[in-house]
Amino acid sequence: MSENVLLPENIKDKDSYLVLARKYRPKNFSELVGQNATVRILTNAILSDRVAHAFVLTGVRGTGKTTTARIIARALNCVGKDGKGLATSSPCGECQSCISISHDRHVDVIEMDAASRTGVDDVRELLEGVKYKPVLARNKIYIIDEVHMLSTQAFNALLKTLEEPPPHIKFIFATTEVNKIPITVLSRCQRFDLKRIMFEDILSHLRSISDKEKLLIQDEALNVIAKAADGSIRDALSLLDQAIPTVKDNTEEITYKNVRLMLGLSDRGLILDLYEHILRGEMSSTFLLLRKIYNSGSDPTRILQELLEITHWLTCKKLVASQTSDMPFSHSEEERASTISNSLSIPQLTTLWQLFLKGITEIRSAPIPIQSLEMTLVKVSFISDQPTPEEIINVIKKKIDRPINLKNTVGVINDPVQNKKSNIEPQQQSIPNSLSEVMNLCLDRKEVKLAGEIKHFVRLVNFEGRKIEIADATELRGDFSTRLAAFLFKETNKKWSISLLKKNGDEPLYAQEINLISKDPIIEGILDAFPGSRIANIERNNSDTKLGRIR
Repeated sequence: MSENVLLPENIKDKDSYLVLARKYRPKNFSELVGQNATVRILTNAILSDRVAHAFVLTGVRGTGKTTTARIIARALNCVGKDGKGLATSSPCGECQSCISISHDRHVDVIEMDAASRTGVDDVRELLEGVKYKPVLARNKIYIIDEVHMLSTQAFNALLKTLEEPPPHIKFIFATTEVNKIPITVLSRCQRFDLKRIMFEDILSHLRSISDKEKLLIQDEALNVIAKAADGSIRDALSLLDQAIPTVKDNTEEITYKNVRLMLGLSDRGLILDLYEHILRGEMSSTFLLLRKIYNSGSDPTRILQELLEITHWLTCKKLVASQTSDMPFSHSEEERASTISNSLSIPQLTTLWQLFLKGITEIRSAPIPIQSLEMTLVKVSFISDQPTPEEIINVIKKKIDRPINLKNTVGVINDPVQNKKSNIEPQQQSIPNSLSEVMNLCLDRKEVKLAGEIKHFVRLVNFEGRKIEIADATELRGDFSTRLAAFLFKETNKKWSISLLKKNGDEPLYAQEINLISKDPIIEGILDAFPGSRIANIERNNSDTKLGRIR
């Protein structure tokens, strides 16, 4: 056979590039990043020969589940350089067993991707080999990745073997969604929750890899990558891999700006400019700058996420001045952000957070996201321009000349609770002499619908004796007149005349009450403090017969 044929043994390592996530994949427990608790337990279990027959490794993507499974396989099957060693917590990496497992070609370490092989037949085929002893290794190990994807029947097929496995069999399950694994399976395994990797640990690991690869990269650029990785070592190394080609060779420095462009992030300085324009209510400048950022390629949702991140950082800075932040700010940007933080109160920051967070939901459902973002920023700018509670109180205090007392104000409807009697009253009542007395009588007798119609819709033309004339209204047509007359006859034992006329009448009682309350100094102060605001509703507080609650 010709030597030029590209068989696997003829392909040299230099002919293919190995990505950083694979090149620097941990080969023993000491190299695992950020999983100290799991490493300690597994190490002690192996050293004391108390290794369980089944493990479940769970955690978010990129935290080392599959890597840990392979390290366990190597640790249990390592025979050392002399070929006579026992299970160890520090695999040698040089024996035939360690090398074969590292290259995914060991006959006694079987890996199965449950995402593509979910059925009971796949599991039965896998379990066919359980009854046979290992061919070369000390233990036969089954690694099932994304095990939560198995069907119910497939899990059931595993149960018996999991409960009473042969001594030479070990199962290692890896999953990102442990809640989908049946409890009957979980109860037969030892569970290890791999933590999300801390920002500081990712940053330290990236610096170490950069030094090994002899990369010139700015600290701010590493900060951005570590932040974007969101707790995943694999994602961090993949992003670092992607950042390397932003320069021609290792003699050029990978810059903060290039990494942000690579990730599709906006310039942090421009985002701070945008934040300041919003807070000042400068909508013209806000729109122009937003369009500039958007046209440079930034996604509307990502822009709002960055505003959210800044709001969170400002809040933390406000609460803990000495905090060490993971925000990828330059020195000048951090000084600007600190100045903004000093100018805002915690209530204002929490309001901004809620508005930005709600804006993300609206953008995702909007037909044109950038327009939704613009309207969100208009809303935020308007609300951020409102006075603080302290300023409102000062305005109100200046306007208070007398306390409000709705009880003694002529024409305001009396509180129904105030008119209730503790004892049962006689059926016959004194004849009401005003529309408000009629309404209060309805409330006393639990005629809530009738009282509501009188309060909101009745425009009184004339009230004389037992004759009531009302301006005709759509809401009062039908049997209103009949019901009101019947009610009054029942309560007073006298006939009443209720007429709907094509005439103009007074405003309804509810409108009269709002108009009167609006003239009170306290209410005037509140309305002046919030331009464009109005009284929408008045609620009575049963514990206070003088004051209602105004909204």
